[in-house]
Amino acid sequence: TSSLTSLLLYGGVAEDTLTFNANNGETVHYDVFHKSIWGTTSLSITAPANIGDSAVYLKKIAKNSTWNLPRFYAFAILQQTNKNVVQAATSAHISSTTGINVVSNTDCLVYPNPTNGNVHLQISEIPAHISIISATGITVYETDKNESNTTLSLVDFPSGLYFLQIRSNSLNINTKIYKY
Repeated sequence: TSSLTSLLLYGGVAEDTLTFNANNGETVHYDVFHKSIWGTTSLSITAPANIGDSAVYLKKIAKNSTWNLPRFYAFAILQQTNKNVVQAATSAHISSTTGINVVSNTDCLVYPNPTNGNVHLQISEIPAHISIISATGITVYETDKNESNTTLSLVDFPSGLYFLQIRSNSLNINTKIYKY
């Protein structure tokens, strides 16, 4: 088991290279911070009880229209309350179709996307019928779920684009999943 309990999670988005004339004469700036994910404070979290367990924390932020997304990446820093860093990481560069992409609304949450293994679903209305369809239109997976939180394994699926359909009495959700 882990001895860590209360932790602070900081996150933000940064630009790898930004060119502008600063007052000190420099014109090229690297790893320029643009926005905090949780505002001016951190997110207080409780670490998973067992080493190797995971926890997922999601936050959606608005993109500024002036951002050049292929130059942007997200970062996270996990600290103990005494400010000792436990772990830090950065994402791949963000673009409109790859990188950080979470389908989220009040009815359904799908993450991570793209994935190399499992896709987690949080569905507001159950029972729900779930289908995964290949880019060629063939249904490669179907199931009925009675749990609002579920995980779908795409581990054995070839890399590529898939379409996820979720249907219930009042839900009709269609989204893309990228498997790499």
